[in-house]
Amino acid sequence: MTDTSLRQDVGIPLSFGAGTALLPDHQILSIAEIAASQMQGRIDPGTVRPLKKPTTEARVADATSVYYVDGTFPSENCVLIVSPQDFPDTVEESAAAALLARSLLGWDLGSFICAPRLVGRAHGRSYAVYPRAKAFSQNRYLRLAQKRLVTPAILHWLAGTLRLSAVERSGLAELDARFVRPLQNLAGDADLPQAVRDLALASVKAVQEGRVRTATCLQHGDFWFGNIMFEGNFLAWAAPFRKQLRVIDWGSSRADGYPGIDVVRYLMSTFGPGPYAARAVATYCQRANLTATDLSVSCLAALGRLALELNGFPKQNFTAMVRNVYDFLERIRALEGLQGVEGRP
Repeated sequence: MTDTSLRQDVGIPLSFGAGTALLPDHQILSIAEIAASQMQGRIDPGTVRPLKKPTTEARVADATSVYYVDGTFPSENCVLIVSPQDFPDTVEESAAAALLARSLLGWDLGSFICAPRLVGRAHGRSYAVYPRAKAFSQNRYLRLAQKRLVTPAILHWLAGTLRLSAVERSGLAELDARFVRPLQNLAGDADLPQAVRDLALASVKAVQEGRVRTATCLQHGDFWFGNIMFEGNFLAWAAPFRKQLRVIDWGSSRADGYPGIDVVRYLMSTFGPGPYAARAVATYCQRANLTATDLSVSCLAALGRLALELNGFPKQNFTAMVRNVYDFLERIRALEGLQGVEGRP
């Protein structure tokens, strides 16, 4: 949702939503000095500098400010993120979400999550310091090669995340709260295409009849290739090829999220709806013990849940997201179980 070119060599999101909102320099310098003191001088507050402010028509209300800060050694180079004045807890909450996700997944899979080096508060707002890492290459050919190489590892990680954090939901109250109501909300959204609304109703029927798996799990919530970074080293350009993955920007995550939506949004951002993406989804479903219909219903429920909790997320962005997810699922033929004669509402 942000300008991906600004993420190169950053290793952390431009915001825990979208865009940046630059703060007065004297406040940022003060926060950098406080952070440097807390970190025993391992970073140099005199090197703090803002990232370029991206221009977007629809930015979220809780956009944060992001700054480079150099370390006393290259390995200490970091990124400072500061909450906006109107949403002073944004950065602290996102850092807490990353640490919670790590604890849920354990040491092995949890190590893929980029954790903060420091979290604090100053001038009435929260801030965090994260390690600086590498993004995908800006060279389109090199970036495509990187994506091809890391996608199997990402699918493995996402399937493992589901296995470790899945909670099967079967009670009527649970199904209503976590599946039926979000799907009904999606079906009642007049801004969405009728085909999407019909599928949401078909999904409600499938849930109520027990024809799909109704599990929740850890969900990142904004899983696209811009939120995947790579641990830096003396051969920083080679990091993606060594698959040293670090997943950033956990501000939209939830422990009771939905399987499949992170996979779909990642593949949408990397390869689009084609044969490769279809095979990748099939691989994920096989490893995660999901059918294509399970995945489709889960994705629609995730979108319906998001619609109930948009907060500062622009409605037009949400509508576009739903259209894109629907188009992706249809083109990889994941919706056939809901579109067939028996599953048609």
